[in-house]
Amino acid sequence: MSPRAVLSRHPETIATEIDGEVVLMSLVTGRTFGLDKRGSRIWALIEHPCSIEEVVAKLVLVYDTTRERCLDDVQAFCGKLAEAQLVTAAEPADKK
Repeated sequence: MSPRAVLSRHPETIATEIDGEVVLMSLVTGRTFGLDKRGSRIWALIEHPCSIEEVVAKLVLVYDTTRERCLDDVQAFCGKLAEAQLVTAAEPADKK
């Protein structure tokens, strides 16, 4: 998943917040997932479709981390969400 990939919440995902953390349920797979505070923050940031780069830019303002480390973490986390069918990631078409 490239930094330019645009993340969107999967339309068949239910989310609820419990004590500041988000619990997700995929209606496709029937599985539930609990997100910690950082994962919950990423989930909030992708309420509207945005790129991984945009998510990282916002997170580095909040957390004490480098852009590179944050990018690696966000890509790995979002890759897991995509595998679980909780988000979709669309790579932008190259402009020629």
